[in-house]
Amino acid sequence: MKISRLELLPPFLWYEEYDYLAPYRSALHTHPAWQLTFSLKGEFYFETKAERISIAPGEWVLFPPAFPHSAGSDSQSSRAIQIFFRHFPPALLVEYALCLNFRRNFFLKGSWALAEGAALAERFRSVSNRESALLLSLKNILPLRFVSEALESAVARMPVQREIPEHFLKVLEFMERHISSSVGVPDFAALLDLSESRFSALFRQMTGVPPMHYFNELRLCRAQLLLLGGASVRSAALSSGFASPSFFCRQFKKYTGMTPDAWRKKHQL
Repeated sequence: MKISRLELLPPFLWYEEYDYLAPYRSALHTHPAWQLTFSLKGEFYFETKAERISIAPGEWVLFPPAFPHSAGSDSQSSRAIQIFFRHFPPALLVEYALCLNFRRNFFLKGSWALAEGAALAERFRSVSNRESALLLSLKNILPLRFVSEALESAVARMPVQREIPEHFLKVLEFMERHISSSVGVPDFAALLDLSESRFSALFRQMTGVPPMHYFNELRLCRAQLLLLGGASVRSAALSSGFASPSFFCRQFKKYTGMTPDAWRKKHQL
């Protein structure tokens, strides 16, 4: 049972807290966004195509976009908090951005002080209930704290992807600023003074996916947020840079396994 959700400021999407009063299991699914889940109570498991990942209270798991997994808990009572975001903001979390933003097909697992996680959940809950006069400031501060503090020890052990030039982060920033615009590979390549073919080859080498595939992930994240806010499917598609609602619906189902309407119904409070 979902007990709170808070829409956040870009590139963060939304925060959720779940309180389960019985065991549960979800179907295999993916998200176009990064997902960080932290257990406050009870043990949770996540099954991928290759293995089963368990987290106990005080532990977290991070999945990149388009990572297939199912989730569940055998505990009679369990609670978790999680956050979804488009990418690690380079201007604020540059080490995280260089280590993780362009990685795919992996997961991270680690631990964080349970008391700190519980205190953060309480802060999120107070903002979700609109009891704070510092609503916008906390929408910036709390997600940064959750991501940076929870992942700190794990990221400190990871090497920066040296094959990724730091200036490639400019492309990510450009994508973020133009997420609703009609831009594409020519614009991305020109930003780095590369030919379209050279840029596309380098981008795919770094990420494993073509540039527009990556860009559409970001657009779908924005569309999900708009759907949660009550936008129509057509409006969410057009406002996220998809010229065709029908193409948007196909892409949405490809990434989530559900139609936009079905996804919204499932995630409404």
